[in-house]
Amino acid sequence: METAMGVKKKQRTGYDYAMAVMKSIDDIKEEQKNDQKKKPMENEIKNNENDKNIAYTKLHYVRDDLDDIDENDIGEKRRLAFLEMMIDLKKNGEKMTDKEIWEEVNTIMFEGHDTTAAGSSFTLCALGNHQDIQARVHEELDTIFGDSDRQCTFQDTLEMKYLERVILESLRLFPPVPLIARKLNEDVQIITGDYILPKDATIVIPQFIVHRAEKYYPNPTVFNPDNFLPEKMQQRHYYAFIPFSAGPRSCVGRKYAMLKLKVLLSTILRNYRVISNVADDNFVLQADIILKRHDGFKIKLEPRKPVSRT
Repeated sequence: METAMGVKKKQRTGYDYAMAVMKSIDDIKEEQKNDQKKKPMENEIKNNENDKNIAYTKLHYVRDDLDDIDENDIGEKRRLAFLEMMIDLKKNGEKMTDKEIWEEVNTIMFEGHDTTAAGSSFTLCALGNHQDIQARVHEELDTIFGDSDRQCTFQDTLEMKYLERVILESLRLFPPVPLIARKLNEDVQIITGDYILPKDATIVIPQFIVHRAEKYYPNPTVFNPDNFLPEKMQQRHYYAFIPFSAGPRSCVGRKYAMLKLKVLLSTILRNYRVISNVADDNFVLQADIILKRHDGFKIKLEPRKPVSRT
């Protein structure tokens, strides 16, 4: 809530919003099954929550007072939350209504909720199965943080090169959004065949299958972060990896999602070793709107540092 809304947990928990998101996802799934209209209650909760957060932030967000919060606890320049940035744009002449601000913030909040949870969960499960890869992640994080218990900073995330490759490989094998759909605005000629996709047709693109094409990924079912070495990425077609979609309709929260995943996973892995007893290829997958494990994300955590006994 704080990075998107600028609302700290001690001020608002965001519980109502989180519950509304999960219930809305359930409603969408039921709509797909039963072809019925979604219940408006959850959307109303969600709208009211965002309306209140926008009003709250506008009330407390006075541009001239930002000098008082220009730096965080370790001396870095404070970055504006997404909602604050939208309001700042409006104050500086950008023509944006509260409704448009709400829509932008809601896109970030709604699409980044379950997807980030699924992405981090699959990554932890994979690391639990590949202790050699996890050891390299631990080594990288120990180099960045040493024995410090300080919070992760934006600059720290830029140094997490190997963890980033691990995350990307997890998103390749287990994309949180396993397929996307596009409605064609015009007829499209398929260059690999003598046929045309007609205007107004809905085309489904299964990232889950695309990401496992042996043409682009040798041994495609094997978890291998080296698939995302710079030289390997340059050799592949740009659309061979599309967990966030691609083109003009790609996910606007891609960088935000990667930042959240790095902060979350690094915080866990600095302190714990992950253990999993279910191999990657034995995961029982469940594809609703978000890809999940039907058997649950079952892992064990062991402290990496000695636990003090009092």
